Order: sequence, then structure tokens, then C-alpha cells
Amino acid sequence: MSGSAVPFLFGGMAAMYRVLVLDEDRSARYIFRQFPWERYGFEPPASVASGQQALEKLADASVDLLLANIRLPDMDGLNFLSAVRARREGVCTVLLSTYRDFSYVQQGIPLGVFDYLYDAGIQRTSAAGGDLSAPSAWIAGHGAER
Repeated sequence: MSGSAVPFLFGGMAAMYRVLVLDEDRSARYIFRQFPWERYGFEPPASVASGQQALEKLADASVDLLLANIRLPDMDGLNFLSAVRARREGVCTVLLSTYRDFSYVQQGIPLGVFDYLYDAGIQRTSAAGGDLSAPSAWIAGHGAER
């Protein structure tokens, strides 16, 4: 299926992955909405600006992928991750952060963090090792996995 979405089958019906973007920065949320999500089997993302809004959205909606800034305006990022894990086991969580101190981000791994993107403008660094030129590189590389 060249150039088309890669849906997964759920109960015999094609379904798309659901994404939630958590970032207090309006421009970051806008950038994530510009990505061609459907091409990789994702619905266009819902987005929120606070940890509390994200927890409410997670309680109300099915989310497969959570892209979350670890620096939140209303709560500590690690406390947020603990709350996510307690409420929604199995959500694939990728942290976004400008923290250069990776030890803080590593504390999220036992809390279910799948990967990490270092957000310093265009340059992205994955916790799995390697540089990513943009979030689209990570998403394209992981979009077909379930």
C-alpha cells in the first residue's frame, strides 16, 4: 500500500492508531498536527497543554501513542507518568524534553516510557540510540509496530 495508511485489524475492521500530544507549547502542538499521520496508520492527534488535561483525555478516550513533554506546567513529569501507568497500562509513551540530563528521563523507563526525543529545535536524539532529524523519522520507523 504505497503512500496510504497502514491500519491494523481490530475485530475484522481496519482501525487507526490514536495519538495524544501533551505539550504546553502551542507551536509544538501545531507542528505535530502538520505531520501526515494517516500515511503511517495514525489518526490525526488530539492535543492538550497540561498533565491534568491529558489524564482526563486518557480516561475518556482510547489512546495508543502518547507524546508527552516531561516538563509540565501543572505537575511533575514523573508523577504524571505514574498516574498514566496507574490508569492506562499499555499506552506507548514517548517523552519529549529539552532536558540535557538524561538521568531524569531515565527515571521514566520503569514507568513505561518507550522512547525519548531530545527537543532542541530540529535536532532529535532517541533514547534507543541515534539521531533523528525530526519526529517524523521516529514515527515512520515505529508506526507499523503494535
